[in-house]
Amino acid sequence: MDTAGALGGRLTDAVVIVPGIMGSELIDEAGTVVWGLTPKVLASRFRLQGSRALAELRLAPGERQGGTRLRPGGLLRFPGSLPGLGGLEPYTTLLNRVRAECTDPRAVSEFAYDWRLPVERNASLLADHCIRHLEAWRGIVQPLGLPSDPAEVRVQVVAHSMGGLLVRAAVTGQGLSEVVRRVMTLGTPYFGSVKAARLLDRGEGAPAFIPREAARLLALTCPGVYDLLPRYRCVTDGAGLRHLSEADIGGLGGDQGMAQESQVR
Repeated sequence: MDTAGALGGRLTDAVVIVPGIMGSELIDEAGTVVWGLTPKVLASRFRLQGSRALAELRLAPGERQGGTRLRPGGLLRFPGSLPGLGGLEPYTTLLNRVRAECTDPRAVSEFAYDWRLPVERNASLLADHCIRHLEAWRGIVQPLGLPSDPAEVRVQVVAHSMGGLLVRAAVTGQGLSEVVRRVMTLGTPYFGSVKAARLLDRGEGAPAFIPREAARLLALTCPGVYDLLPRYRCVTDGAGLRHLSEADIGGLGGDQGMAQESQVR
């Protein structure tokens, strides 16, 4: 029996999809989607102008290591379209393509996370998620009659942008290397990006429907944004270039303490 042909694709490993910054829904204690791409949430962004638009997403100092008022939902979905935005479905196509390559769609798991928090914090949660998903998938493999020995099934990770930083931290610092067979990253800024500094300075780089001032005020409170700051020489100083300093971040209005912590991680 051609099991792969009968069940779908030929990939028998478990797969975890990790989105980039702002790529996961965030939900409050009442179950309301506070950040997402639903028409209701997007409409609220248009109603709230200036600095008020993302006020409920800003992190208080006591929330920066976890235990926030919000929890991650799924990866961003957008079931319809809005004038000027069109059909905006950032991860639907990717998920469908990956599922088509697997013997069973249950092999694919989404890892949504609170992208405002430090990369290291989310990397720990990702490591736990990968191990749980692998164990669950191994329990499914044998009854399906797949040719692979369940003990040989591993995890493959597909990560976008900031998600790649989570995977790197999980593999190198959380002991995940023993169960991960392959990592594929899409647009991951492994050495950071000047876009993070521009976001802290002027709110540049956020989705077009978010007011820049609102994006800037949110970014200033998020350790995850500071973890994206460039680690290469990018500041013009006289005739040469130098690294971005904590004082530079302070000059942009950023938190020097969070900038320092991001360089240690």
